[in-house]
Amino acid sequence: MSSGGQAGSDAWDFSRYTPDSVVINLGTNDKSHGVSGADFQAKYTTFLARIRAKFPYAKLYALRTFIGRYAAETQAAVRARNAAGDANVAYVDTTGWLPADGLSDSVHPNDKGHQAITDRLAPILSASTPR
Repeated sequence: MSSGGQAGSDAWDFSRYTPDSVVINLGTNDKSHGVSGADFQAKYTTFLARIRAKFPYAKLYALRTFIGRYAAETQAAVRARNAAGDANVAYVDTTGWLPADGLSDSVHPNDKGHQAITDRLAPILSASTPR
């Protein structure tokens, strides 16, 4: 999906694959590009609605960015979807998921960080994925 006028394409054929779960981790880079909290929240809410329209039965997981950027706005976007009747959208608080040496720079996970994320996220996904 295209996002905010940035590179992307809506030409993806969404009918080719129907996921049970969709994991979203957005916002880490947006802050450094001057995106306001209000704008981020509005676009995130719309993004969740667009994903829901494409995958009406998937569980959507909106992760807190690993360094906490836009955490409140992400939670608010999830609450907006929940208030609209979509109980299959969840906010995942990732506070404390990364070890001190889990970033390759000040924002992006390195191999150790990705493993730590996997170790925490896999049980969450397994608990709600049909067998």
